[in-house]
Order: sequence, then C-alpha cells, then structure tokens
Amino acid sequence: MMFRSLVLGTAIALSMLAPASAQKKFNDVTITVATFGGPWIDRIKAELAAPLAAAGITMNFVAGTSTEFLAKLIAARGQAVPFDVVEIADETYSDFRAGAK
Repeated sequence: MMFRSLVLGTAIALSMLAPASAQKKFNDVTITVATFGGPWIDRIKAELAAPLAAAGITMNFVAGTSTEFLAKLIAARGQAVPFDVVEIADETYSDFRAGAK
C-alpha cells in the first residue's frame, strides 16, 4: 500500500505542473503507467487525467500485477522500458531491487 501512496503522490505532484490557466507546459507527452487494474485505474484517472491533460500529458495504463511488471522489465533489459511509472506491491519490492543490480 505504501507504493500506491507513493505513486499517487508523485502523480499528484506532476499534476501541479499544470497552472490554473491550463497553459500547456508539455508538448503532447504520453506516459505509460503500469498499475493494478479495476477501480484503482479509475481513481487515478478521476484525480489526475484533467490536470495532466491541461499540462499536455496523456496517461496510458497497463494493468497487471507486480510480478508481471517485473517480468516485463526483465524481458526488456537492454531495450526500451515498457512503461514510465510502475506500481509495485510491498512483497515484491526486494525482487525489484535485486533485479536492478
């Protein structure tokens, strides 16, 4: 749950980049967010889609589990990373850290 809070906090900080006048700070940037599916994606969209869109950022989502995200990162080693932001569960945190070495 700590990581969900961390990612949501980071995304909220990104949303603050959009000024009240809704002037674009980014030139149509798309970020891919790997996260848990269902209502959690709906919550992220509800909280962040409009402010980030106003700043010129579009979010694409990849739903799955921490284990699936780790497998995708390992498979992509040496190539383009499959997502820009990834949410992981506490129990897979050490696996992600070990894979980064």
